[in-house]
Amino acid sequence: MKKPAHQTLTQFWRTIRADIEFGETSLEEIANLEEKYAVKLPHEFREYLRWACPKGVDQSDPELTTWWELDRIKSLEEEYEGSEYLKKNPEFFKDASSYIVFVDYLIWSWSWAICCKPGDNYGRIVQLFGPIEFVSNSFEEFVQAYITYYADTFVLEKIP
Repeated sequence: MKKPAHQTLTQFWRTIRADIEFGETSLEEIANLEEKYAVKLPHEFREYLRWACPKGVDQSDPELTTWWELDRIKSLEEEYEGSEYLKKNPEFFKDASSYIVFVDYLIWSWSWAICCKPGDNYGRIVQLFGPIEFVSNSFEEFVQAYITYYADTFVLEKIP
């Protein structure tokens, strides 16, 4: 049986010795987040928040991917309030309040958000760098891509 994405992620953090303290988040705290942004979090992402959300500020892996603690997570609209960035990407501007930003890389060189609006893009992850574009179809797929990219780029030595 396949492990849930949050378990795959936390196991990977342990493997790479990431300095990320994570733990349980109450259902009430998760419900408050959903209520604050008027969204319904996709199941896999909700489980990640429930069991593996970082507990401290600026929790990063060794290559500076920062997984946001619950209090830092916010909507794309709120994160980019007053910015021209969303206006340059009008397809996302109209639904910016239903995308939740949860992780960034290299002190905001780029970041990712999950769509929490029911419909065709529900649960998909967008990369926020240059033009906004979908990079995975689910949180599970995003976690797998993160692990694969990390392993290929930073961890594994290439054998001639």
